[in-house]
Amino acid sequence: MGFAKPPWGGKLKGVVRILGGKARGVALKVPASARPSPVRLRKALFDYLRLRYPRRGRFLDLFAGSGAVGLEAASEGWEAVLVEKDPEVIVATYPNALETIRSRPGWSRIQAVRTGRICVYTGGEDSLLSRPGPRVAQALRLLVDCFHGR
Repeated sequence: MGFAKPPWGGKLKGVVRILGGKARGVALKVPASARPSPVRLRKALFDYLRLRYPRRGRFLDLFAGSGAVGLEAASEGWEAVLVEKDPEVIVATYPNALETIRSRPGWSRIQAVRTGRICVYTGGEDSLLSRPGPRVAQALRLLVDCFHGR
């Protein structure tokens, strides 16, 4: 017995909204291959983290398919790092990033490296991305431009 094809063709591209912090309400387009974390899970996680770690710190999202959890962390004031197994785009914030990334063994198989979609930010833009504070909207614009190849 087989299953019927989903009415959306199996390539649902949804939208996830940032729930809190400085980017509250910002809509994120979700790639068809990603399964974003449910709203209840993100809300519970950040309610707990706000209470447990009021001074914030670093947040590592190792399964950043849609990026919703990591971007939620950045919006809440955490220094967020998002990691994806085979990213379409790489964002780096150190001066010799391009040469370092291209010279690493095995990295030539990563989609972003093969297609040249590596965005390097230095000289002020790096701190805007790693510690955006009240400039989170500017940081998100930089990332959007990078992701859309501008």
